Amino acid sequence: MMRNKISKLPAIIMKDREVLEDLFKCNPANTIGKSWCIYNPYSDIRSWRGVSVDADGRVFKLDLGGCDDNGNSLFNLNVLPASIGNLEQLKILYLHSNKLSDLPSELGNLRNLTELGLSSNQLKVIPEDIGNLTQLKYLYLYSNELKTIPQKVFDLEKTGALIVKDDEVIYI
Repeated sequence: MMRNKISKLPAIIMKDREVLEDLFKCNPANTIGKSWCIYNPYSDIRSWRGVSVDADGRVFKLDLGGCDDNGNSLFNLNVLPASIGNLEQLKILYLHSNKLSDLPSELGNLRNLTELGLSSNQLKVIPEDIGNLTQLKYLYLYSNELKTIPQKVFDLEKTGALIVKDDEVIYI
């Protein structure tokens, strides 16, 4: 922004940035800070690790999962803030290999989401609102502590892969 004539980011792009900042602030022990310059208002979110934006500058993919060569979580996320539901253009959300134990119901607001990776967390319950993700094609839930999966998840018409393994699902 400093090299062009833009003096202020459009409000919609700022909204996406605010969600990412909220994610950072909700997880003080995370490792996001090593690559996200949230305190620099001129920092371009396109350079932030795990963040992909479209031509309009809107976040369409968040890859905040995975482990390093020693098996340590790359992001160490414990909390997913409710504001995640405000990423209106988000299509892909990978949160595997973190320490999430629950999910906000606002995740169900991500109407454009096609892939959701939640494997290798500490989830015990999947919110019913996941059933609102009508564009969802892939849902990865393995290696959690799930005892139940909401029926609404199985009713999703476009979901071609619901991957649950290593979990003892008692009620479907």
